[in-house]
Amino acid sequence: MTGRLVLLSTSPRVAPGLLSWQAWEVLRSADVLAGTGGHPLLPYLDAAGIEVSLVGSGDAAGLASRLVERAAASERPVVWLSDADDALDVAVATAVVNARTPPPELEVLPGSYDLPGARLLDLVAVMDRLRSPGGCPWDAEQDHDTLR
Repeated sequence: MTGRLVLLSTSPRVAPGLLSWQAWEVLRSADVLAGTGGHPLLPYLDAAGIEVSLVGSGDAAGLASRLVERAAASERPVVWLSDADDALDVAVATAVVNARTPPPELEVLPGSYDLPGARLLDLVAVMDRLRSPGGCPWDAEQDHDTLR
């Protein structure tokens, strides 16, 4: 039996409950796993009646191997709620390649996408932080003439 492992990624720039239709469909039919209780999707999944098992974080290679083994043995898809700083994707790919049993089908599913102009908002946030009190003294002194 080969299962299905879905790595669900979301944009930190989109409200956590705003997921694609595909993401909600797979979440409703899967065993959903997260590393810790601090994932931003957890309250929304709880409100939707979707149970999430917390498996802890730790060693990426060990966690990846456990996810691959669990997905390979499961009749239901196994969904991993990826974090923005999650280094698990490379470890999962390595575990799938090195699997001793037939590996599960692996899917990366974007649950939400950056909206047009989202990166520009990141730039504005950095500029605001640099020019605010307590920010960079050099940046705070600049005006249009000195920047030109």
